[in-house]
Amino acid sequence: MRIWMPALAAAMLAAGAPAHAEIADFDGAEIVVGSPPSYCTIGEGQLSVLGTLLLSDDPGDILLAFARCEEMDAVEAGSADTFRHYGLVVGVRGGEGEAIRPDSALEAYLEGFDAEQFEAMDGGTRTTSVGMNSDHVVEIEPVGLVSKTDQAHFSAMTIRPQDTGRPAIVGVIGRTLVDGRAVQVELYAPEEEAPIPELIVLGHEAMAALWEANAATAGSGTVTMESDLDETEEPVAAEEAEEEEDSSFSTGEASSEEEEMAAAFEAMSAQLAEAFQALYWVVVGYLSASLLLGIGIYGYFKLRRQPA
Repeated sequence: MRIWMPALAAAMLAAGAPAHAEIADFDGAEIVVGSPPSYCTIGEGQLSVLGTLLLSDDPGDILLAFARCEEMDAVEAGSADTFRHYGLVVGVRGGEGEAIRPDSALEAYLEGFDAEQFEAMDGGTRTTSVGMNSDHVVEIEPVGLVSKTDQAHFSAMTIRPQDTGRPAIVGVIGRTLVDGRAVQVELYAPEEEAPIPELIVLGHEAMAALWEANAATAGSGTVTMESDLDETEEPVAAEEAEEEEDSSFSTGEASSEEEEMAAAFEAMSAQLAEAFQALYWVVVGYLSASLLLGIGIYGYFKLRRQPA
């Protein structure tokens, strides 16, 4: 079951707030979280919409929830009843409800995460209950690992509700460590849009911003916020601190989504070009072989001795 953090919910007084950093407490760690570019934080006035969303069944605390800004406006205006493109930052918990605090380095921990994804692939489709209150019965089809970076590893899944009136969605989930706690960024979009490449790009952006905002503890299992501070250093003014937190999640510093999409499209175009070139040579080779065979057959019958 997903647990909405009450302290964070109380801090979100305005629904549809733009990208803005918040400090969320997870298992004693202060983690700075924020919405990725083009997404807005789900505010207190729209928390009820969270109950309509399909999520992964990984247990944990929701440190932040966000959705596309235009979809939040549509829900607020009453022209839509839920979000189609949304995401979460989650503090991950184990099966017994304990916060996951691995005693290994990030690389070793992510290897274990990879093994879990391969195990899920071997297990195939499973039926489970998901959602804020585990009240949506769905089939989860694991896609497996879809991307790896030094900061996080990303897996994907397709979630198909048993209620056939609701569309299936695809989720891309990135797992990392912040201050020794397992934290993941979850991004969701309708399956009909074939969104995995776009969600991977967005996931990389969101994870990079999460690491930048938690620079002292990101990827670490030992460093804490307190131990990284110099006790003799004068505290930073509140306004300056807030600006530093916000900057990691602002759309100005984040790499442009259009540029990332263009790069991904260029890479796909290059692969298609290589495939077409290979196909071209196969066709040319086939035609050349056919021509040579035809010449050989013609020459054989034309030049062979005629019976007297």
